[in-house]
Amino acid sequence: MSKNLRTVLRRETQADHATVDRLVQTLDLSALTGYTDFLRLHAAVLLPLERWLEHDGVAVELRDWPQRARSRALLNDLAHHGVRSVPQIDIALDRGFAARAGALYVIEGARLGSRVLANASEGCPSPLSRQFLLHGRGRGYWPSFVKWLNGLELSREDVGVATAAARGVFRQYEKAFAHAA
Repeated sequence: MSKNLRTVLRRETQADHATVDRLVQTLDLSALTGYTDFLRLHAAVLLPLERWLEHDGVAVELRDWPQRARSRALLNDLAHHGVRSVPQIDIALDRGFAARAGALYVIEGARLGSRVLANASEGCPSPLSRQFLLHGRGRGYWPSFVKWLNGLELSREDVGVATAAARGVFRQYEKAFAHAA
């Protein structure tokens, strides 16, 4: 069924993705406060999401998961900017392989989007720690992820689960923005 799962997920989450992109664009990443707010918002979702993925067995599917995970880089950036704790969103997604694939689609796509955001943050007069935005640069994570994703043999039902999980992650980001407002 899932010859090109990336295409399906991109199509089915396009509106969700656009909503989160609009929310991120409200932050001035060239200012220290905007950049720190950006890190906090990501931490609210990404930290519990990566823990959820790890507890659900993501390393079985993605052998390079320990290198892909960005929580440590995010925590380092937060600490560099004096942020010691961040409220985190409860992750409410189905468990299982298809749900992990959908959630990974969103966070691996966010890594790809980080390239653009890294450029936006360059204008900040304060020195920024950008380990999170630059994590994995030059390592080919996105192409290898897409190859893995499109190689999955999922049933129609599993594609629905993956799509629901991806949309759920986008909603978690929306919730983080709503709580921060």
